[in-house]
Amino acid sequence: MMPQKERRLPFDGTDTDYVNFLEERVISLEKTVDDLKRQKSRPQDIALRNSPRPQAKRKATDSAAQNKRVFSSRLDETVSRFLQLFPSIPSQWDEKRETTGLVAPEQAIEVFHILTRLSSPTSSAAIGSRPKSKSSPLEILNDYYTFASHLKQNAEKQTQLSRYAALLFLGICSVTRQTGLTVDHVDDRIKAYFGKSEYSTHYCGRMRTASKWSAKLMEKLEVSVGRHGPELLLLYGPDVALYNKLSESPGCIEDIARTITSKVSFLHSNAIEQPAISFSMPFILAFMGLE
Repeated sequence: MMPQKERRLPFDGTDTDYVNFLEERVISLEKTVDDLKRQKSRPQDIALRNSPRPQAKRKATDSAAQNKRVFSSRLDETVSRFLQLFPSIPSQWDEKRETTGLVAPEQAIEVFHILTRLSSPTSSAAIGSRPKSKSSPLEILNDYYTFASHLKQNAEKQTQLSRYAALLFLGICSVTRQTGLTVDHVDDRIKAYFGKSEYSTHYCGRMRTASKWSAKLMEKLEVSVGRHGPELLLLYGPDVALYNKLSESPGCIEDIARTITSKVSFLHSNAIEQPAISFSMPFILAFMGLE
């Protein structure tokens, strides 16, 4: 029998029993080691199982690329529609000015007076006169809402004037928000003007952004084309909906301004006089007392 002092682990029994005890102890330790190995590898296994497979990654990448191509294609179509509105030869310019009534300097001033509420459109005097010079932003907003709504109802005769007034109305909405007028009041005016009570606050904000986008384009065109730049948007500008789509990609404004400038290069001719007054939105809003 193996002496107790030669046994590494305390055990009372025969040598055979001690050997069996050691074998069971080794098996138990091996099982413990295996369990520890499995626990250690489990987080990695879970991560591997949860991580996207190469095929899923490819599908996600392909889907993102497809969405980008669709948006890019849609934007290209929108920009193309917008650019097609503008003239490329002097006769188109002259014809549009004739039909819109912006040929003589006094006609341009008359339109400016209408847009800034210094006078009422000839189609109706029922909308009253503009607010006093010391009017509050709220009074200016409410008055211009009435004015722009009137033009919209008579858009058959004054389509371009109505479209431009809509941009100015939204510009006034943006400025009055910055003066502290509540978003609810401003949005209510926008919803009423467009006849869309279901418009969300987010969408009303997008409409104001569209107006800001057009104002930025006017400023760029005024630098490259002179006062005819803003006048181009008065004569040829689309409905607000198209500006809304264009404003979703602010970066395209530079290319659009360059393309329009190149397209109307004939306006640089000395034979074509600059208008007597600017129709730039920032200038008009400042003239109305909103800066």
